[in-house]
Amino acid sequence: MEPSKMDSYLASKLKKVYLSDRSEILNYQLKRWNELLSYVKGKSDYYHSYPDVIRNLKEVENIPFTTEETIFHQPEKLQLLSLSKISRIMSDTSTGTTHLPKRIFYTENDQALTVEFFAWGLSEIMHTDRSVCIMMPHNQDGSLGKLIEQALEIIEQKGFAIPKDWTFDDLYSFIKEKNCGYLIGLPGHILTFSRWLRARRISLKLDGILVSADSCPNWMKEQIEDFFSCKVWNHYGSRESGLGGGVDCSAFAGMHLRECDLYVEIIDKTGKVLEDGMVGEIVITTFGREAMPFIRYRTKDKGAIISKVCECGGITKRLVKVNRSGLDRHLLLDELLIGRGYADDLICERKGEELEISILGHPHTKTKHLQEMLCVLSESMNLQMRLTQRIDILSPSIRPFSYGKRAIRE
Repeated sequence: MEPSKMDSYLASKLKKVYLSDRSEILNYQLKRWNELLSYVKGKSDYYHSYPDVIRNLKEVENIPFTTEETIFHQPEKLQLLSLSKISRIMSDTSTGTTHLPKRIFYTENDQALTVEFFAWGLSEIMHTDRSVCIMMPHNQDGSLGKLIEQALEIIEQKGFAIPKDWTFDDLYSFIKEKNCGYLIGLPGHILTFSRWLRARRISLKLDGILVSADSCPNWMKEQIEDFFSCKVWNHYGSRESGLGGGVDCSAFAGMHLRECDLYVEIIDKTGKVLEDGMVGEIVITTFGREAMPFIRYRTKDKGAIISKVCECGGITKRLVKVNRSGLDRHLLLDELLIGRGYADDLICERKGEELEISILGHPHTKTKHLQEMLCVLSESMNLQMRLTQRIDILSPSIRPFSYGKRAIRE
């Protein structure tokens, strides 16, 4: 078993063949921290109270946090370059209608860093020459699907980003035509696709699957692996992290972090940094970002960090037990309704005092059983609102319900 590609990636940044111990990584990160502080203080008065230099990484804990509210209400404080130097703006309105869109800015160099990370991470997964089907947005330059295509070109792997309006029938025909051996997409979409195939008694053996942009609990990962007869790799990232954060290795013992470009901490509710293995809020700091670097950004996601040497032999830190922000209730619905076979997909939307659940069923879906289960869920989740449901049946015209993170919509 070879060490994680994240170790090789970081070693290349340090101009080394391999990493000998974590002291090399810590010294490198201290250097990147001081470069970051010098850069932001020279670009914006917002950072005037930040230290000019830190002497060790323990002093990071004295630096203020950045929160989502700052991005909403004072984005100009965090945007360090003029719009003429910005090549991509990503807007996110998924946090609700009471906020302005959360806008994240990137330069060409910022996105080049993302492509570089993707190339290293994808090389962890690709071990045959079969092509890759990318089930991610690719409607414009700089979109996630486009960046993945560019990364695949670097490692000389063919990749095809599919149109958003394709049905599962279109998707299956394309995979067969292009002899795709790999899928990249949201775990919920891929699971629903497997259910569509199973209902038609179609088998599809793949070489590997990368899931990203949403939580993939163990039950979901196991069901996907079982149907497609291949391993599923997890990836963690966000708009704030530059889309790339960490990826599984061949030992599947946690996602190895992109430590050359990210500094990751885990904190408790009071802001205290937690020890290895303890679950808390994930906090990220970005190195090398030009347009909108983030310093100690509170993601609201939950997770834990493992620093000890991985089973693969890699020494980069690993992120485990990840739970995306705002997903607790939706994950419970997913596990009880989708995981246990009552439904193949669902989406939740809060409408005043009602929670509307749109359920994608199959020809054998029993409406009565679903209604009984929903009543039980309403009580166990303490929703304190009336549940309504709409049930559709899985058919050739069906496509994924949602292209965003699985969360209850407001």
